[in-house]
Amino acid sequence: MAHLADGKDTEFIKAIEGVVGAAGKTEPTAAPAQQAAPAPASLADQIATLRAKEQAELDRKIKNADNYRGADGRVDRKKLNNNADRAAYDEVSGRYDKPISDLLAQQKKEEAATQPTPEVAQYVPLTVKNIEIGKFSKDEALDYETDERELDSGRMSEYISSMTVDVMNEDGESVGNLIKLKDEEGETSWQATDVDGNELDVDGFITKQEAVQAILDAHNKQQAKEFAKEQKRLAKEAEKKAAKAAKTEQVQTASKAESPFTAFDLPSESMSKEQGRKARAALKEEVGPEEFKRMENIHRNGEKMLKEMESKGLIKIDCP
Repeated sequence: MAHLADGKDTEFIKAIEGVVGAAGKTEPTAAPAQQAAPAPASLADQIATLRAKEQAELDRKIKNADNYRGADGRVDRKKLNNNADRAAYDEVSGRYDKPISDLLAQQKKEEAATQPTPEVAQYVPLTVKNIEIGKFSKDEALDYETDERELDSGRMSEYISSMTVDVMNEDGESVGNLIKLKDEEGETSWQATDVDGNELDVDGFITKQEAVQAILDAHNKQQAKEFAKEQKRLAKEAEKKAAKAAKTEQVQTASKAESPFTAFDLPSESMSKEQGRKARAALKEEVGPEEFKRMENIHRNGEKMLKEMESKGLIKIDCP
């Protein structure tokens, strides 16, 4: 057996044992990561899934469905050329229409909720910076009054006891009047009136600034009230227009929906009454009495609704 010089046998053995021990050491197995629950399908995905199922069902129930597809790849009812296929289409679509419509309505509601809230118009009050006060002079004042007072000499002297000027906004419109008062002793006080000439304080005001502010307060109070009233009127008008537009869209959509009975009920140059009766009989025999009755009721109720909307002026129905 070979020996290492300088007494390093023990260190060599320890080193070997360390390598062997490290090689044979078993690391603890990490626990498998928990998989997160799948996120719920979005409304758009749910709608797409229902439409795909609807089309798959139509493909199974309508013979040669590929011959009747529209530009979007879906079966187009307008292209169906026999009553049996139309009945199958109506039966399938009738089951899917409501759940899809409900999801679309929910999607529209959520989209509306995410839209930024439109800024509400606010009344901007008039301030001292936005007004112009007339000059207190005989030539430019709206009005002035004179009085007499006795001088120390005993002689009577005339003086201006009251002078009224206009207070105007930036458009040159009057918002009230400012009145400067002076008594026999030469003491000055102030009065203010609104645009209708009503005094804003029976006792008057000590300073000009107080009188001007009273005019502004009275003006802003009245204008804010009228502004709010106008905004309420505009909002109600916009709400009515939106409701009418939505109703019209709903009715127009309904009016575009085809019915197997349209050609049989409405006056038409291409189909006589006798032809209409024969067509009804053929359809009834093809789809069965119960399905025929259901389809007939759907058509009559829809026609009744359209005529009612036409009488209210919401739509106009043009029949050939």
